Amino acid sequence: MQDTERLLEELLDVLERLDFDIRRLPMGGDGGGIAQVRNRWTAFVDTQAAPLDLLQQLISQLDKSVDPDTIYLSPALRDLFDA
Repeated sequence: MQDTERLLEELLDVLERLDFDIRRLPMGGDGGGIAQVRNRWTAFVDTQAAPLDLLQQLISQLDKSVDPDTIYLSPALRDLFDA
């Protein structure tokens, strides 16, 4: 598994610990995103997107709603939040 794929899986594990629903769907390769669906946060994972694009998109959306200082993140994943 490449580093980007490993970081994406780590991020999805973090989201599950934060009680997000994870939905993996083919969405045309645009990357997916995060939305509130029926009062529950959901991460949409575009299975056709490049892992790096998806990782960057999820982090940019999470950065506005999740304080990374309140959860454990590996140093490599934390660096992406701080970028």
